[in-house]
Amino acid sequence: MTVQNSCFCSLLVSGVFFLHGCFGSSDAFPNSVPVTGTVSIDGKPIATGFVMFVPETEQAGQLATGRVRDGEFVMQTTVSSPGVVMGKYGIQIESYDETQLDKNGAPKNLAPKKYQTAKTSGLTADVMKDMEPLRLELTSR
Repeated sequence: MTVQNSCFCSLLVSGVFFLHGCFGSSDAFPNSVPVTGTVSIDGKPIATGFVMFVPETEQAGQLATGRVRDGEFVMQTTVSSPGVVMGKYGIQIESYDETQLDKNGAPKNLAPKKYQTAKTSGLTADVMKDMEPLRLELTSR
């Protein structure tokens, strides 16, 4: 993981808390729907990390994140607004091992590089009402 990616993740999580302060109510994003799922690499659940939904266009939705724990995640747009605003998203994955550090001393991102940005991951979601849980299967190849 580069310092740039580490900073992006920190800014993203900080942004979620900032938006909470700006909007404050649970109905800040009334078009949001629950989105849950699982994520694994080569069939093994990711222990910890983040799933990020990046809108395909500015009009297509709102950035959302989900913390991965034992391969499972629940998405939220802000702290007080669970779910994801309906729309089309690219997906990026980050998975960290605090015991492995990269050359900059930051926790190593264990997600294969192609999945670390929405533009290169090949993962997408069309968020709509009554969605089934997502199943994100990553490969290390």
